[in-house]
Amino acid sequence: MKTLGERVVGVTGETITGPYARYAEIKAYAEEYNILDWRAIDDASQEFPENENRLIECQSNMGIGKKQIDVLTSWLISA
Repeated sequence: MKTLGERVVGVTGETITGPYARYAEIKAYAEEYNILDWRAIDDASQEFPENENRLIECQSNMGIGKKQIDVLTSWLISA
């Protein structure tokens, strides 16, 4: 099984502005590199469409916690 670090494929590029800007940046990156199944760990849920199931929301003052790790682990195991 790959480690989390081995599964991170890169970072988004140029900043996009407008509604759901962070989501648009991630989606553009995924499309550019033909990534069909992805997850975003982010503390800015307002930057994503409501009910976006690929967002793993974390708290800005705490970062990634057990809940986010559990969600990410479940996705990685099923991938």
